[in-house]
Order: sequence, then C-alpha cells, then structure tokens
Amino acid sequence: MSVHALASAVFPGIPPAPVPGQPPIPPAPGVSRQRITIAVPWARGFKIADNQSPRPQDRFFFTFNYFDNLDKSINSRLAPTFGGMAAYRYLFGYEKTFFDGNASIGLRLPLETLTVNSRVPGGGGGTSTALGNLTLYSKVMLLENPANGNLLSGGLAVTMPTGPTAFGGAPGIAGFHDAQVQPFLGYYRSSGRFYLQGFEAIDIPTDPHDVTMQYNDIGIGYYLYRNSDPNAFVSAIAPTFETHINVPLNHVGAFRPNDPAGTPNVVDLTFGVNLLLRQRSMLTFAFVNPVTGPRPFDFETTVLFNYYFGRTRARPSSLTPPLGGM
Repeated sequence: MSVHALASAVFPGIPPAPVPGQPPIPPAPGVSRQRITIAVPWARGFKIADNQSPRPQDRFFFTFNYFDNLDKSINSRLAPTFGGMAAYRYLFGYEKTFFDGNASIGLRLPLETLTVNSRVPGGGGGTSTALGNLTLYSKVMLLENPANGNLLSGGLAVTMPTGPTAFGGAPGIAGFHDAQVQPFLGYYRSSGRFYLQGFEAIDIPTDPHDVTMQYNDIGIGYYLYRNSDPNAFVSAIAPTFETHINVPLNHVGAFRPNDPAGTPNVVDLTFGVNLLLRQRSMLTFAFVNPVTGPRPFDFETTVLFNYYFGRTRARPSSLTPPLGGM
C-alpha cells in the first residue's frame, strides 16, 4: 500500500452538514448521511520489493500486512469526527524460474480488508473485504558472480485493474481504476555474514490523473546463525533493517483537495528477522515505522512466508531472505 488519495466518502448516522444558501435535505427515515473529504487508500499496484528477492526463485509465497490508523494525521485535520481506519492485506503469490534459474515469472493477488470507525455514536463505518488487483511480473539476471552470489537483476511488473476501485471494495469511496507498469532493477551483495539488497523502481499508471511513484528500497541483514544440517529445523536466523523511500514524481503533496492523487513523500523504516526453516522455507516478522509527515499510518506489522521448491531449494545459496518492501 504505497499511496493514498483524498476522496469524498459517505458515512451513515452522521447528521448532514448544512449547505449555505440551500434548505437542508431531510434524511431517509432512521438514516442520515454526511459527505466528508478524507484520505483513503485506493486499489493500486504493489511495489516490486514487497516480499521479493532480487534473485529469480521457485517459490510459493504469502504476505500479511496490518496498517494501524491509516492517514490519521491527515484525516484529523480534514474531518475531526472521523474515527480512523485500519487495513489488512493478505497476498498470495507464485514464482517460477526458467533458463536454468536466470529468469522467472510470477504473479500475486491480494485479499484486502478496510475497517472504518466513527467518533460519533451510531456514526456508521464498518468493514469491507474484496480481492484486489492482480500483478504479473518477470525478473531476469543481468549480472552474477557465482562465487559469492552478488548479482544485478531487472524486470517488469504489470498490475491490472481486476479488483474494485476502492480498497477492500469499501462502499461510498471513489478512486482510480487503472493499470500500472513498473520497470525495476534489483541488486544483492554479500560479504561474510552481512548482505545488502534492494530495488529501484518507477510505478507508472495508465491514467495521467493518477500519481507516478519512484520506489527506493534497500535492506541490510546479518546471518546471526547458520546451520547446514538439512535435518535442523532452524537453518538460519538473519535480523534485517530496511529503508523504504516512496517519492511521487507528480501530484506531489498531501493536502490538495483539488487533486485526488495528491501524495506525500514517505520514508519507512523496517525492523525484522528472517528464519530459514529446514532449508526449504523462510518465515519473516517485521515492524514498519513511517518517519516522515504526514504519516501514512501509525505503524505496520508484517508476516512473510516463502516456500521454496525446484532449483531454488536445490541451491542453498539461492535461499536469500526477501525484502519487506513497504
């Protein structure tokens, strides 16, 4: 979830706001509504760095993200009676290598849930859930040093508007319903127990009214523990620290009521730990803290799971931890 937009939303149970010079419109029996402008997440593509390795891999993968108090710093100014939002995202994916492991193709599909609260008693809100937009991507190895695993890769991700316009299919919220094309470069470098990896990408929408984003993602990790015994339950433990910088190349700024795609610069710091289990799967726990204002959320918790097969499992050097990517 990389960007949010200003949108008009309708919430039941809140007395309608009067319009100067016009008589008030009586609400339907037992229901009153108010249209307020708030910042909400819309259904959009995903950063290639989300649960991703620069190396082509054979894997099934799953991601869980929880975002607490979405756009609280913006909405507390725009709509003081608005209680806040929380988002849950469950992402399912598959990646398969070819050309002797030097390239891969993959897909990922999210299930999104948005929960809206109101500070006004009986002010409505609620929870909505829907499948999001399907993303197809490809990776290819550009340079590799087989001796140490250092590499440079590139590729392309394409997100199609297969899901609803609003995140989680939330009713009463407008947004963009376009495709995004995301070319990217990935890199990985290791030195002893330390490793450095990252992605550079540009996310280009097909609708010029939507925002074009530049993603800069870099992570450093350290293998605190490694065990080559294939019967060991925990094969490796690698704490990681990541920095994610999301820069809008147009539609810059958070408080732009006349620009629904207005987006601030965001810097997130991610603290996590990777557990390699039985030389065949990777379990990752992470905590994400946005450090720039207006903060897009108070905090995020993330769980990543990767199950490796084929060439990747046969080559232990290919079992590199993923980036969290927010």
